[in-house]
Amino acid sequence: MSNEVHERQYEKLDKWDVILSLSSGTISAMLDVFFAKDISLENAHTWGKKEVDKFVLSVARKNGYKGNDLAGAIKKLEAAYPIAADQLTNDFGGGSAHHLRDFSHHPTVTGLIFSILTQFTGRGYGTDVHGNFIPIDLPDASNLGTSLVDKIYLGVVTWVFHMISDIAGSSSTVAMGKEGTGLPGPLMSFFKELSAIPGIKQLAGKSKDEHYNFSMQCSKLFNGTLLGEHDENGKIIKDEVLKFDLRTEIGIVHEATLNKQYIPVLTNEVVVRGFYSIRRICEEIQEKQIREVSEITLIDMKKVLPFNNRRLAHMLAISSTMFSVTDISGAAIKAAIKNKDNKVGFALDLFQGINYYGLGRFALSTTGEMTIAGREVQKKLVKAADSELARISSKTLAIAKIGTPVGFISSAIGVYQEISDALGELDVAKEERILIEESCRASIEIIKEYQIEMHNMVEEYFVRHIETFNFGLDIMNQAVLSNDIDKFIMGNNVIQDFLGYDVQFRNQKVFDALMLSEDSLKL
Repeated sequence: MSNEVHERQYEKLDKWDVILSLSSGTISAMLDVFFAKDISLENAHTWGKKEVDKFVLSVARKNGYKGNDLAGAIKKLEAAYPIAADQLTNDFGGGSAHHLRDFSHHPTVTGLIFSILTQFTGRGYGTDVHGNFIPIDLPDASNLGTSLVDKIYLGVVTWVFHMISDIAGSSSTVAMGKEGTGLPGPLMSFFKELSAIPGIKQLAGKSKDEHYNFSMQCSKLFNGTLLGEHDENGKIIKDEVLKFDLRTEIGIVHEATLNKQYIPVLTNEVVVRGFYSIRRICEEIQEKQIREVSEITLIDMKKVLPFNNRRLAHMLAISSTMFSVTDISGAAIKAAIKNKDNKVGFALDLFQGINYYGLGRFALSTTGEMTIAGREVQKKLVKAADSELARISSKTLAIAKIGTPVGFISSAIGVYQEISDALGELDVAKEERILIEESCRASIEIIKEYQIEMHNMVEEYFVRHIETFNFGLDIMNQAVLSNDIDKFIMGNNVIQDFLGYDVQFRNQKVFDALMLSEDSLKL
């Protein structure tokens, strides 16, 4: 058996790997549910606010501020790093709502993308009061770059420092002794962005005022009226709001550490990694027939150590997923029992009962699994083509690797060849193997004949395509330099028309109408 085939088999999980991973995740989560102390969102917000205020003062001083007043520090940063989207404050709900509804005020990758988009389109992007995604034209071109470099600088560097100035609220609000609106954290931003996606925003239905409930609950969570204290009539008590903003999310990490939420997560990690090592040692001893202590050196330590192994990564992904599912379910049950017919109390206790270290570990595991899956697909595709592509001309090689029919034919040859080679390693009847091998050889010869013909066709095909692509790209390049959106779309459509695609929009006006409609955007 080849080393590669052995490695593929070694990476697969058996039933005991899966059972142990599920069991470890469940038991560790139950320990957290029954024995770990819930965090306090109120304490989290208080601690996060204190740290944010110190951070803003520190950044302002590095930008030339000489005082000790927070309002003055914010004012210094606001004046030094204004952004164009602030012209639309009233359009996106005023001082209390525009940081949530204006997507360029989200301190996330999505927020950065919309900040750059605003520089090139002269529009702000966010949601209206009902929760619908809308673009809004800027009143003027102030704080918009006049060149490509200016736009990138204002959309990225200026945006970063402006986000810092907004973390603690506006200078005018802080100067009055009040707590500023602040920014939504990564989790809150994700919820709000999710609530604007067609199909998802309708899931929770609409209110009597035609507001999408999902979007409305996001607003209440951000401004503090969802988790704050309510009177006997269900109305929020003034000055008793509990905002779920960036300051609170920062404080949650601190609270989770103080309450030792990492212990159940680490327990789960240690159990899974320990079980992995023990099972792999037993497998190595059995496979290499080790009988003496002196033969221990024959063990392949790369397969035994509980680090940097795909099999282990799969087990950790299963256990961390089970941990978070069990933990959140347990927190929901506890909150429901404690708060019968009290939706506000249920929501507060649910958020305070979640193990956020476990949620973070789950996010890392799923990201790792997606990365591994992507690399595997890429590796298989490259490998299938390379064995035959190495024997054809360098020009054809370049063409084949970008997905032309030549690449497909070369991949097919590699697949047939692999079937033939693999059959030689299997314990199959000699006569059957001979028949299959002959069939593979015949198929390879036929495909090789087609490959020669296809090569000539591909060269002619690419000459025509490259000319069209260059023409379209030249138009798009000119459009970027002249900041002409419609011209950029025209260059893109030249290429799409040539390739036979149905163009969905031919100018910015039609694009905006498409974004506001319920129709799917085909890429």
